[in-house]
Amino acid sequence: MKPTFLPPLALLLLTTTPSLALTDADRDAAIKVAKAHTLDGYIQCGKEMGRPVVLDPEPMDLNGDGVEEVMITARHEDGGAGCFGRVGVSKTLMIKTKSGEWKANLGYLSDPITVMPEKSGGFPDLELGGPGFCHPIWRWNGAEYDLYRRCVDGKLVMAPDFKSAVPGTKASAAAPTKAARYEDLMIWKEDIVYLHNGSMMHVNKGAGEIRYYEPKSSISGTVQQGTVLFRGEFKNAPGLEARGIAEGTAYVFKKGCEPAPYPVSGTYNSYSITLKGAAPKRAKDSCAILEATKSSPHSVLKFETPSDY
Repeated sequence: MKPTFLPPLALLLLTTTPSLALTDADRDAAIKVAKAHTLDGYIQCGKEMGRPVVLDPEPMDLNGDGVEEVMITARHEDGGAGCFGRVGVSKTLMIKTKSGEWKANLGYLSDPITVMPEKSGGFPDLELGGPGFCHPIWRWNGAEYDLYRRCVDGKLVMAPDFKSAVPGTKASAAAPTKAARYEDLMIWKEDIVYLHNGSMMHVNKGAGEIRYYEPKSSISGTVQQGTVLFRGEFKNAPGLEARGIAEGTAYVFKKGCEPAPYPVSGTYNSYSITLKGAAPKRAKDSCAILEATKSSPHSVLKFETPSDY
């Protein structure tokens, strides 16, 4: 059984060197940096919803060097999904640089985060848990935690652009482009689980994508995990972080046919997304598109965050 992140006292037993307790000033400084880099959107979302977001800092010494890191868990004060989707929390790992500055690592909707036995530069690999059965692995690259192994079709594969400055650490030989780097990280980064017509979806507002995460059984032969249903842009309302308008291109799928694109637009908030547009109607016996109609079942697409109350 793999160990997961434990209370601070138990974590000390995992290290080889007694860690030095952080001062209140250190802890406050770590939280300040995390707010600026990974947590601001969640805090603003909580304000808009009237459901305060609380931050729980947990000191730990992952690499046993006597200098504590801080795992900051962001969640709603009263629990539940809200700004954090089905996972319910966001985790940010704060690590001090050699110059004494705090640097934000991870910063994703993940729970639990599991400490793996493999290490790089003294830091253990971390498995970022969440919905489903395959979870990505992040590894210390000498300067920060980076995506090391990602999930493709339910299996872990090497991230094509992981590069390590740690001697003896395995890294991918691929030389990624900037576009490949962006795509690889966005498969995981800031994905929030929504439900759509019986299927679980990954919604990434920053990347402007909605993908199938767990297609319902009746369409599993037509769409697969990772299939893009919508690609476009989410535009926050002025002064707000958790609601606004969305517009872009959605797709209709038919087995054996190329996806049929059509323009959609709509609105979103912390709980739901609604997109509307005249959808393509195909011929029953071919892939031919007969017309675009608002009477199609695909003309209104609704996505809702699962309730966990």
